Amino acid sequence: MVKKVCNILNVILLIILLILACLLIVPNLIGFKSFAVISGSMEPNIHIGSIVYAKPVDYKELKVGDVISFKINDSTMVTHRIVSVK
Repeated sequence: MVKKVCNILNVILLIILLILACLLIVPNLIGFKSFAVISGSMEPNIHIGSIVYAKPVDYKELKVGDVISFKINDSTMVTHRIVSVK
């Protein structure tokens, strides 16, 4: 009985790890980058600790209301909603 329960738990753990691997690896393979949200500036739509996925787009496609991720320096990415275009 204990062996059967351990086998079931092992299968569940393996499935969870495969799902996590897919969520973290597959987007990178198809051109998306993932970023962790570390501030509350996008609340209530995007919560602190959330992972956002972004892909490169032509800036001409962007419009007010779009959520974008951009570099503010060599090591910092920021995710915000476009509020105006100049």
